Amino acid sequence: AVQQALATTEASRPSHSQPLRQAIIHYYAAPNVRIAIREEFLTQLMPESPSRTESVREIILGKPVRGRREVKQTTSIDLTPDADEICFDLTVEGQVSTYAITETGPIALTSRGSGQFTVKKPMKLNCDGLVVGRSVASASNRARLMNVSTSFDSVPLMGSLLRTLARNQHADSLPEANREVAQKIIWQSCRETDRESEEKFTALSNQIEKSFWQPLIRLGLEPTPFMETTEDRATLRLRLNADTQLAAHTPRPREPNGTLFGYEVHESTINNAFDRLGINGERLSLENLFIRVQQQLGLEPEIPEDLPEGVAVTFEEIEPLRVDFDEGLVEVRVSIDSLESGRRNWYDVIGSVTYKPIGIGNTVVLQREGPIRISGPGHRGRIEFALRTIFGKIFPKERPLPIVPKRISNHPRLQNMTALQAVSWDGWIAVALGGPPEIQTAEMIDEKSSVIR
Repeated sequence: AVQQALATTEASRPSHSQPLRQAIIHYYAAPNVRIAIREEFLTQLMPESPSRTESVREIILGKPVRGRREVKQTTSIDLTPDADEICFDLTVEGQVSTYAITETGPIALTSRGSGQFTVKKPMKLNCDGLVVGRSVASASNRARLMNVSTSFDSVPLMGSLLRTLARNQHADSLPEANREVAQKIIWQSCRETDRESEEKFTALSNQIEKSFWQPLIRLGLEPTPFMETTEDRATLRLRLNADTQLAAHTPRPREPNGTLFGYEVHESTINNAFDRLGINGERLSLENLFIRVQQQLGLEPEIPEDLPEGVAVTFEEIEPLRVDFDEGLVEVRVSIDSLESGRRNWYDVIGSVTYKPIGIGNTVVLQREGPIRISGPGHRGRIEFALRTIFGKIFPKERPLPIVPKRISNHPRLQNMTALQAVSWDGWIAVALGGPPEIQTAEMIDEKSSVIR
C-alpha cells in the first residue's frame, strides 16, 4: 500500500515525489540483511599451509647450486579501511631454510640459509564483484658458510690455499648473493600466491554468484549492497525487495561484545522472497513444491524421504507463505485454499508452526516449539489428525533447521567458537558467534530508537 501510494504521487506530482521517496526508503525500505565479520574470523577461515620440503637447483651469481629447502608459511587477512567497499590484503608470511652446495671447478661450498618473506595481495569486493590486484612482496636472506672442500684436500699446501681463497671470495660475494636469493624468494612467493589465491577466490566468487546472488536476481529482489571496511571489521548490508515491496522498518538487535561473525535478517527478506516464488493460487504436489522452491533458490533438488505422497496443495492468492520474527520465536504460516490427500480434502485452512532459535556450540538451529496449529474457515475447530500428520511431515519436530552455514560450523579451526546470540525480536532474527564462552547477552535497542542503518 505504501509503494502504491508513492507510485500514485510520483505520477501526479513528480517534482514533489523525490523527498517522499527518500523518506520512505529511509523508514520503510532500509537494508534488511546485515553481515559483519571481524578480521580475526576471516584469518581463521584461511587454510593452514603445511610445511613443505623441495629440491633446489638454481644459478646464483652465475654458479650452479643444488640442495633442498624447507618452507613454512602462514596466511592471514588484513582489512583496509574503506567507506564504500570491502577491502583487504591477503597476507602470506613465511620462513625458508636452505641447505645448499655450490660447486665451482675443484671447490665445493656447503652453506645453510635462513630467509623470511611477506607477500601482500590486495583484493576488494564492490558492486562490480571481486577485484584482485597483483601481489607485492618483501624478503630477506642470510647465508652461513658451513664447509669448504676441494679436490686437492689431500695435498696439504694446495688444499689449504684453495679453501682460504674460496672462503675469502665467498665473504666478498655474500651480500650480493643474499640479495639475489631474496629476489628469487620474492618472485617465487608472488607467483605462488597469485596462482593459488586467484584460483581459490575466483572459485569462491563464482560459487557465491551462482548459489546466492543469481537466485536473488531471478526472484526479482533487486539486491542492493552497502559495504564498509574498518580496521577490524567488514560489513555488508543488503536491501532485498522488488519495486512493489518494502524492506526493513524496525530497529535491529545489536550484536554482543566479542562477536567475530554475526548477521541480522529482517522478516521482510523472507516474505519478499515468498511473494516472488510464484506459488500464489498455484496447485502443486508436495514433491513439485519442494523442487520449485529449491530451484528458485539455486539449490540442488532434494525431496525429504518422509514427505507424504499423493498430496497436492493449492495456495491462497494473498500471502500463501509468511514468517514473523518476534518475542524470541519464528512463526511460519501457510495459507491453503485446498489440500488434497487421497479420499480426504480440506479447504480454507491455515497451518502455523513456531520455531525457537537455539545456540548449540558453534552453530544455531531453529527448533520447533509446540504442536502445529490448524485454523481458518475450513477448520471449524475440529481435531484433524490426518491434516496434522501431513503438516508434521512437512515441518518435522525431530529435524532442527541449521541457520549457520556448514562451511562455518564444520570448519576445523572454528570448532571452539560458540553462539553468543540467537534471538528473534521485532521483525529481526540475529545470530552471532564468538570465542570460547563467557556469559554474554545481546543488548536490544529501545523500541523508540531510530532504525540502525
